[in-house]
Amino acid sequence: MPSEQRCTDLGSNCICSEPVNTATFTEVSAAYWSPDDTTTKQCTNAQSIPEGFIEFSEFSANYQVVTSGEMFDALPNLDPSITHIVRTNVSSGGAFMGHEFADADPDGRIAVRFYLYRSPAFTFETGACVNSSKIFELFTGGITSLVLQGNGFQDGRHLFYGWGNLWNLSNGFDCCDHGPGPNGGDMPINDTLARGKWFRYEVAIVNPLSSGSVTVIKVWEKNITDDLDEVLILDTSIPTTQDTGDQWTSTQATTLKPDARIERIASSQFRNGTCGGYYGFTHFLAAAWATDADQRIGAAEEIEGGGSGGGGGSLALFRA
Repeated sequence: MPSEQRCTDLGSNCICSEPVNTATFTEVSAAYWSPDDTTTKQCTNAQSIPEGFIEFSEFSANYQVVTSGEMFDALPNLDPSITHIVRTNVSSGGAFMGHEFADADPDGRIAVRFYLYRSPAFTFETGACVNSSKIFELFTGGITSLVLQGNGFQDGRHLFYGWGNLWNLSNGFDCCDHGPGPNGGDMPINDTLARGKWFRYEVAIVNPLSSGSVTVIKVWEKNITDDLDEVLILDTSIPTTQDTGDQWTSTQATTLKPDARIERIASSQFRNGTCGGYYGFTHFLAAAWATDADQRIGAAEEIEGGGSGGGGGSLALFRA
């Protein structure tokens, strides 16, 4: 079966697409699973394991597929062709759904887009529920290096952390509890507004290589259920004052470079402890361009209807 329409629209710039619109998943290698709805331009978390889009030891122990219910109801413009949505089980998390770019892929600008749902009873970060807000992680040289997490959405912030020693930053660089990004890293969202909603996330990286011009990482977030404005929640080119840890100054904003090529971008639904509620996931797409011209992947027509406009180591977004 084909990938989503937006992949067709992007042509050769679409690297892979996984709508995950299927009831069946095949284990293509130990702990790597392939959704059975696509046969062309399939995503993989490891180039050595073609089609290994979901990286987890046992699919059924942590995921299930549904064909109706609140997740479908929360997508007002859903195309009738979308009949299956994958979700995590209650009190468990998933792992990585993502793609590792090949050396031959264009490297002026790379991007991924996916949709994430948090159920009405979803538990964000608490003492008993840990790592429950992650959105995505970036990987350089096959080693986790950075995470973006939603900070529980309790104070309107997203945070980027886990730089390690894989970037041109000081040893043990500890940042950032605010963004970095617009509005001082403060975003108009909280945990109440995030529950029971679908969000579109798009991650774009300008020059993911360890050489050449500055590397810039941007992330956009849009509430699809309520059709709210898209928000730029992360932009490493913007100096942003931090309450704790190291500051994100103009030096970091204008000179950021990974020690090795950013190879992989993956959505992460890992949770640890006693966590209520669940994640839903659909329509992952990866794209790449030879030069940076502010290109966007934009919306999945099958999810949002009306075309594909943009709406206005490892890196991760995380609540500390």
